[in-house]
Amino acid sequence: MLDRRQFLQSSIVAAGAYAISSGHEAQAKEPEITTEEVPGYNYRLPEFKQGSRLLFQGDSITDMSWGRNEKDRNHYLGHSYVYLIASRLGVEMPEAQLDIYNRGISGHKVGDLRKRWQKDAIDMKPDLLSILIGVNDVGRNLGASI
Repeated sequence: MLDRRQFLQSSIVAAGAYAISSGHEAQAKEPEITTEEVPGYNYRLPEFKQGSRLLFQGDSITDMSWGRNEKDRNHYLGHSYVYLIASRLGVEMPEAQLDIYNRGISGHKVGDLRKRWQKDAIDMKPDLLSILIGVNDVGRNLGASI
């Protein structure tokens, strides 16, 4: 019966012999993977002028608990697709210095968006506006007019 020391020594000898006999190096290097080889990474970046303002409007799927205090840069984008897009663009094109805002409000319907349209959209003068809203309209007020 082998003790622990003998087991380790024989294992190391066996592994070395295998590496030599099979032509592999003891420390094989992993192949380098480029982003072109990973699905979803082969895409064209958007073209924005430096400092472009991106505004996201909508209901809860946009809101996702964004901090209403714009001085708190850790939470003002929320935890939704807005945060994911801002993170990705910040990594992929930091030189653009994009100015990104989340103005989604959970529970809002299209009529609510219209009531706050001047302040939360027009006055912000966005270079790009994304609107994702409507689920609350369908689920709560099937026959209501806006």
